This record gives sequence, structure tokens and C-alpha cells, in this order.
Amino acid sequence: MPISLRVFEKTLQSSQKVLFESDVNRSFRIGRQENQEPDVINFIEGQDPLSKLDLKLVIASANEREYSRRFAEILLSGDRIEIKNTSDNQSIFSGASTPIHPHESRIVLPPFEITLGNRTISFGLANPAFSDLDLRSLPAFAPPNLLAVKPTDYGSSIDLMKPRQGDSIGGERLLELLQITMQILQNSPNSPEFFDNAARTIAQILDLDHILIAFDAPYAPSFCKEAATWGRWQAQAVFATGKGMVDWSPSTKILDFVHREKQTVYQIPDVRTMSLMNVKSLVASPLKNASDEVIGVIYGDRGMSADSETGFRETEAMFVELFANGISVGLERMGQERQISQMRARFDQFFSPRLARQIESDMTMLEPRSAQVSVLFADIRGFSRIAERIGPDKSIKWINFVLSRLSDCVFNHEGVVVDYVGDEVMAMWGAPEVRADHAELAVRAALDMIGYLPEINRLWASTVGEPVDFGIGINSGEAQVGNTGSERKFKYGALGDVVNVGSRIQGATKQLRANLLIAESTCAALPAELLHRKIRSVRFVNVKRAITVYEVPYQPDNDWKSLKSEYEQGLEFYERGEHSLACQQMASVVNRWKADGPSMLLLSDSVKWLQLNSEDFDPVWQLVQK
Repeated sequence: MPISLRVFEKTLQSSQKVLFESDVNRSFRIGRQENQEPDVINFIEGQDPLSKLDLKLVIASANEREYSRRFAEILLSGDRIEIKNTSDNQSIFSGASTPIHPHESRIVLPPFEITLGNRTISFGLANPAFSDLDLRSLPAFAPPNLLAVKPTDYGSSIDLMKPRQGDSIGGERLLELLQITMQILQNSPNSPEFFDNAARTIAQILDLDHILIAFDAPYAPSFCKEAATWGRWQAQAVFATGKGMVDWSPSTKILDFVHREKQTVYQIPDVRTMSLMNVKSLVASPLKNASDEVIGVIYGDRGMSADSETGFRETEAMFVELFANGISVGLERMGQERQISQMRARFDQFFSPRLARQIESDMTMLEPRSAQVSVLFADIRGFSRIAERIGPDKSIKWINFVLSRLSDCVFNHEGVVVDYVGDEVMAMWGAPEVRADHAELAVRAALDMIGYLPEINRLWASTVGEPVDFGIGINSGEAQVGNTGSERKFKYGALGDVVNVGSRIQGATKQLRANLLIAESTCAALPAELLHRKIRSVRFVNVKRAITVYEVPYQPDNDWKSLKSEYEQGLEFYERGEHSLACQQMASVVNRWKADGPSMLLLSDSVKWLQLNSEDFDPVWQLVQK
């Protein structure tokens, strides 16, 4: 036979405060919290090597040492209950009877009470179906969906609250209730004051003795003030009109019933039961989230001292439910706004403001897919050597400044800052926003980076002690794009050969002493005004096919155009295997443009193959370093 159980605690006013109530239909043990057990007064499932019972009533927290970890066992057998004191040094007191000393047992019949320390547990016969209550319920509302809320939705609530036969409420009064409700709900439920105001308003309008707004502990707002708890329920606002009991407690049976059924219940008890002592009428309505989970409850009652002779009208219950649904929508909206704010802060690290706003309105842009993209890798030349010389403090400040300028160049051309790796920044165009001009945007961003060099060197000359330079590589092609980070850390980026080759091209800038090199796939997509010169075909480490790379100059003049023409003529001789002509041509180029790195390398290779005079000539430059 199931029993009804209630846990009380003595207060400073020598009265009793309800801590927990529940029905139970099997034997259980009692003890304080241990190991990973929850710090609440509640039933939990779990084995104990010293007991055959797998159900435990956690009566106290782990730091309440006055309660034993194995205080008692309650064995149910028909209408009889056996109490076994399993502690080693604490007695259990039971009314006027002699104490149950350690390792003693006693058989009793409900109702009865036992006292353990400062807490009392009462046992009675359970009525799990609430047959002693004239409980009625309203149809369950759908969970709050902000996308579906329209201005007319509140108007439809008026139809729901039309007076019915035998349940009348005046039209003027109805409009007054709606106006008051709307005034309260126009505010955001983001502070304790909102809930205090809402509780006070509901209590005064419906002439309640008590009103409680409570949350299921895992869903309690971050600003939830420290207040009373009843089992799983954490009070956010409690308001009493002064008519009711001094040490009031809600019925956790009703709270748990609403949590389970997800519906508003109301009406009056026909008889006084242990769990609803002194309550004439009550109403309780769930707070829900968008997943239709009950996260909280609005609970109100009128005690036996109330003047009202009736239970709650259906329209009054609907008024409470209207409040509950309004708060639910407000909480959901607040949660979504918080998520959007967090998302915006996260997106601002990767996307330009325009692109971030576009993604916020269409999150499908971030879904994994294949895309045509251009990837950029920009590296600070000689960073490790300089950082070792100037020390960590100056190095961090310097690299923060430089990477911030490089990131600005990416954002100014609508790119995505994918990642920072040491002194290198990786950026991407073409995803998540599809852009046919992704190659051009990447190259223009790279040219802006090079344009920042004079300012960076001027501002940091005294700190760094030498001029710095950038090496930038760009590649274009198909990649898999999406969140390439983890569940914990978001990183929108790309995967595939296009990324690997782009990184290798950046590495080649150091050996070729060029600021900006691009792949032939990138070069083919550029407009005519972006000048470039063919450098040569390169075979990178771990890349089977040869990649032809091109240099894009910053602000090319007529002298650079002459260099382009003379160099590409020498490259043509070299690729045809005419090494003597290639040597003559490149010697002339190097004599005129002594600082041009690609020309010096091509001259060196031309001389090498002229001396070898080998039939195994391969015009592709073998890059042995990453």
C-alpha cells in the first residue's frame, strides 16, 4: 500500500516548514548525502553495499554531520511499516513512544511521525489520484514559439476568456485584467523585481492568500535570488497578503502534478488532507520552454481564512495561465536574445558586421557544404627571432597590433577570419556567403595588408628594432566548409587540398622573397587591372601535382612592368630547356633588378641545368620545405 510522506523542519518561530512531500510505494532507506548524490531532500535511485534497498531518501546535505549517512530503513509490508534504526550512535524519536535506539526496529501503523535531528517525517495513507480534490484542468498550451507569436495572438486570448454559463465575469473586469497583465508582461523577466511585481499583482487581483513563482532548479534564472526550496522547486517570488499562515508551504504534490501533466489545474479540495492542510482553493499553471518542458510553476491558494466562498473560476485560472504563458514567452525571448548576443559576439571574431547580420537572419548559411573559395595565409617574417629578442610582453603587444590590422583588411573586403596560428592569420572568401569574386576580394585584402607595412614599421620601429615584412599566399578552389572547430569552440573554416596548397604557397614566399604569391586558379579569376607575373611551376611537399604560382605586386609601376616582361621571357627559355638563352636573359634581369628574389632563383637554376646538361631536366621547382 502506498504511503504519503512529508518532511518538516522546525523554524526559529517554533513552527514547521515543509521541505519535501511525496508518495512512495516501496521500501527505502534514509540518510544524508554522500558521493555524487544530489544536494536536495528527495528520493534517489542507487545501490548501497550495506543495504538491500535501492531507493534512498536524502534527508540532509553532506556537510550536515548530525545526520547519519545510513540513518534508517523504512520497510513497507501491507498496512504495516517497520522502522529500522541503522545508525551506530543516533536514536530515532517517534511521538510519545520510547526512542528507537541504534540497531533497533519497531513496527507501526500510519499515520505516525518520526524525528531525526531537527527534521520530522510524517507518514500517512497516500491518495495518488487526488480523489479528495475537485481538481480541474485547462487544455495545455503549446510551448512558446517566438517565431509564431503575432500581435493578434493576445487578442485571441480574449475569446478564450469569454464568460461561460455559470462562470461569469464582467466584460469591463475582463478588459481590466488583460490591461494589467499586458502592462506587467511588457517588461522583460530579467530581474527578481519583475517576478516580485508579477506575484504581487496576481495575488491582489485574484484575492489570494499566497502566490509562488518557482523554478525547477536546473532551469532557475541566473539572477534567481536565494530563497526557499521545496524538493526540486526553487522559489523566485513568494507573496502573502497577510491572511494566511505564517509558515506557509505549497503542496509539492500539486507542483509535481503540474510538472508531470504540463497543464493548469484549479479548484477546491472537498476535504482537508495532510498535503493540503488549511487550503480552501488553489490554482497552479506551468511555465514552459520552447521544448515543451515545464521549467517552473505559478502557484496560488486561498486558505480557510479567506473570505471567498467559491473555488477558482475557470476565467481566473485562465488569467493565471495567461500570465504563465506570457512569462514563458518572455523567458524564451530573453534566452534567444542572450543566445543571439553571444552568437553575435562570437561571430564578430570571424565575420564582418554585414556578414554577421546576414548569418543571424539565416543560420543555414553555416551548414556544412562544398563551396568554391579562396583561402589566404599571411605570415609575419622573422617573428620568432624578433620575439625572442624583445621579450614576451612586447611581443604580445606587437603581434596583437599587427594581427588586428591584418584582420581589418579581411573584414574590409567581406572575408572570414578563420584562425590565428602563432604569427599567421588564415582567412577565407566564398563561404559562408557565396561570392563569384572571392579570388579578387582575397587579393585586394592581401594588397591592403602589404599597404599597412610602412605604418606598422614606423609605429613599432623603436620596439622591434628592424623593419618587418609579410609573406602572403592565396589559393582558390573547391573546399568543404562549415564548423571545423569543435562542440566547445566554434571555428568556421574550410578543409581540403585548396587549404593545404594555400599554406604551402605562403611558405614559398620566403624562399622566393616575394610578398604575395597566388595559385593559377586564383590568377585565372582576377580582373585585368590586377597585374601579375608568372613565377614558375612548383611541386610542394605532399602535393602530387605541380602548381603554377604568380606574383601580384603592390602598386606596380612601369619599371615593374619591364621586370615582368624580361622575367617571363627568361622563364619561357628555361621551361623549353634552352638553358644557355635562359642564363643570358636572367643574368641581364638580375643585373638590372638585383633585389628581385624570383629572378635570382631562376638564374641559379638555369646555370645548374646548363652545367648538368642532363636529359632528365624538369622545369618544375621542387620545394623541399613546407
